[in-house]
Amino acid sequence: MVRLLLLLALATCTACKAAPLAEANHLQVSPVVETTMYSPTDISIRSVTLLAREERMPPKGVRPQPNRDIGFASVFLRIENTKEENTILTIKNVEIRNASDGTVQAFSRPPQEIHSIPEEIRLTPLANAEIGFHFTNKTGYLGQDKVRAIVTYQIGEQVSVVMSDPVEVNRH
Repeated sequence: MVRLLLLLALATCTACKAAPLAEANHLQVSPVVETTMYSPTDISIRSVTLLAREERMPPKGVRPQPNRDIGFASVFLRIENTKEENTILTIKNVEIRNASDGTVQAFSRPPQEIHSIPEEIRLTPLANAEIGFHFTNKTGYLGQDKVRAIVTYQIGEQVSVVMSDPVEVNRH
């Protein structure tokens, strides 16, 4: 008896009827943009951030020096290990390039930097990490274009590339 009443209620329920296809045409659809670089090994580089600045004039109160650093770039990587085991990610290369034509900007790592490239990053299970790379040069940035960071990394045998969004050079 209860089954019969339940089936009867479901058969007459208007909320249980399928909506006509014509009504679905009026739904707004927004595209999904995925900016995270996923790999099949459950490690993702969540973001790549570039800070770029050029200081042609020395700071106030400091005498001009002919061989001082003028161009500065800082690249920050946010990395996530979603696996429940230790994993190693190797940063193979970090480059700063013009966004429009891909011209490589000539940067080097300061000698006092602790990290070297290639660099192995050991991630513990379910860990998040942020690592920064700092670069300088004595000539500044070439051209007036936006620049982006391009990071080449390796997990196991798989080599991948991820880029930052193009950014304006902060010029002083």
